[in-house]
Parts: sequence; structure tokens; C-alpha cells
Amino acid sequence: MLLTNTPELFKKCGVYNPEISDHHLIYVEMTEKVCQYKTRIITFRRTKNRDLELLYQELINTPWYVSDIFTFIDVEYDYWRGLFESVVNKYVPVKRKKVKEQDIPYMTRVWKNALRKERKYTGKFPKYCMAENLELANSRGSTET
Repeated sequence: MLLTNTPELFKKCGVYNPEISDHHLIYVEMTEKVCQYKTRIITFRRTKNRDLELLYQELINTPWYVSDIFTFIDVEYDYWRGLFESVVNKYVPVKRKKVKEQDIPYMTRVWKNALRKERKYTGKFPKYCMAENLELANSRGSTET
């Protein structure tokens, strides 16, 4: 017996007699209802683990006075902005990241952190896949059981 309060999720159902059992097999086919969340791209600058003192020194030593030779303020601004962005991009580059506009309803903060940690270590393992590391991982696994 199959009971449901949302019959619109199913497109076909029925009973099959496999002839090898006293019981009949009940089957249902569900409709394909996939919810695709939209993604967007965010841009940011990550200043963590950056030496900002070098950036400050570079900004101080940049020849800002050269922009005074221009007669139009728009041209002067464009020069100043290009100079500033080139220095900042050198030390703190712009990064782009694709994110979902909305999380899936059952995604919790604990789950997100676990996924981030898994991705972090999955990326590191192939870089350091040496015999010593594999032996160390195997020895730890055998002592914990």
C-alpha cells in the first residue's frame, strides 16, 4: 500500500506480480521536478595573508604628480585611477567566485564548513601524495581501530 498527500509528484503507478512471491510489487514513477537555483559571480579582494606594508610603500612611492600635466580633469582622473588600480592589483588581485543566490533550504552552517574543509584537503592531498604520507595515513588508520 502506498499513501501520499501529494499525488501531483507521481506520474505513473501500478502493481507488478513477480510470480515468485506471494506479495505483489508496488511501483511509482515520480515526475522530474528539479529546482535550479540561479548563480551569480561576485568579485572581491582577499587581504588575508598579504603584506599590506609593501602595498602602502608602493602607493607612497608612486609618481602621482605626473597627473598634473593633463589639462582636463577627466583625463587626470583616468590616469590616477589606472595608476592606483595597477598598484593595488599587483599586491591584492581581484578574485571572482561563483555563488548561488540562495542556499538550498536544508544547508546549515555546520554542513557548509564541513564541505569547505573537505574541498580544502582534497585539493592538498594530490600535491603531497608521497609514499611517506601514505604510510603515515595507513599507520594512523590501523592504530585507531
